[in-house]
Amino acid sequence: MAWCRTVLWFCLLATMYERRCSSLSSFSNSLSLTRAVRSNVQNLLLRYKQEQFGDKHFDDKRIVLNTLPPVTINYRTWLQMEDAERLFRASRDLQSFWSHLESQRQKLQGNSDQVEERAMKMKTRNRRGRPLQSLSQSILGIQLDLRDLIRQVNSQLLSMSTLNTPPPTSTLSTTVSSSTSRPSASSIMTSTVSPPGSTRSALDLILSISSRSTDVPSVPQHRERQPSPGPVQQKSDTSRWMSVLEGYVILRDLERYLCRLVRDYTLLRAKS
Repeated sequence: MAWCRTVLWFCLLATMYERRCSSLSSFSNSLSLTRAVRSNVQNLLLRYKQEQFGDKHFDDKRIVLNTLPPVTINYRTWLQMEDAERLFRASRDLQSFWSHLESQRQKLQGNSDQVEERAMKMKTRNRRGRPLQSLSQSILGIQLDLRDLIRQVNSQLLSMSTLNTPPPTSTLSTTVSSSTSRPSASSIMTSTVSPPGSTRSALDLILSISSRSTDVPSVPQHRERQPSPGPVQQKSDTSRWMSVLEGYVILRDLERYLCRLVRDYTLLRAKS
């Protein structure tokens, strides 16, 4: 009887050690991938600002998109967060960024934007002599990297939920569709993306800022009986400029969010 207990005990220890090593390796791989994706996003952001704004150092934190996940979190809340909750938020937020990138990529593909065409004509090859990808192709590459990262996060979350007994305080799911049954992230997270005291929507803010910092005319008042081609063209130009600003905000916030995810995986690896 004692011999059986000893064998069982060694089997349990071996299983726990194997799981710990597997978890440590998984977190290390995800940390490396997150750093690589962040570097790619950072390079794409610099190129995007150079081609769309003519200045790779362009930066305006007043421009926000309220539909994007918050990129900052209260430090105490971050420390007290459970590992499963941390991974759940990462999965949900990364898929949200992926969806925003997909929308922006489709706009770039369907839009004969003269800025992008002019940039491609001026520089058609990269430093290695290979054809330079368009912005939409580069965004697609980022999406593929995010897809791989999301799969790793979901796999880790699934493994963690099956190993933990009893389950976490709040039931988690590896799919984004389950997020509707959970409390809103804003209830436990403090975001500094939106300017304090501002109640305007993101599009209103973009319009107000773009009208002050660019030569693009503001959207004219709608006239029902006497439409003219001038206001229609102005509205089209303003809509195109807003799309350019949205692409900038998406890449900027994604780069900042990946910085936070690097810290998450660094902590998870240290705790494994």
